[in-house]
Amino acid sequence: MPASPQRPTPLCWPASLPAAQRARPPVQVENIEVRRQPMPDVEALYLLSPSEGAVQRLKQDFADPAHPMYAAAHVYFTSHLPNDLSYALRQVLPGAPPAPTPRPRTARAGR
Repeated sequence: MPASPQRPTPLCWPASLPAAQRARPPVQVENIEVRRQPMPDVEALYLLSPSEGAVQRLKQDFADPAHPMYAAAHVYFTSHLPNDLSYALRQVLPGAPPAPTPRPRTARAGR
């Protein structure tokens, strides 16, 4: 029986990583709408639609500070997040930056 081909090691893995870690894929994509395994040693990147459901699921991932789903969250939305959802999210993720304060509009001459 021929030997199974070796999977090439991607260039993005440093050679200092143990072989067991290099065998795992470096990226795991999961759907926030389904139950996921907690990975408290891994930082997560969230790409979400700015909907109440998505914000609620994100809040659930970090609702228990003693047992968060991930070590950290890097959260991006596909479009503008309404202020009420931004406020609700910051209550659970205290490290989140504050919502930007809208600049007052000034009247311009000639308009």
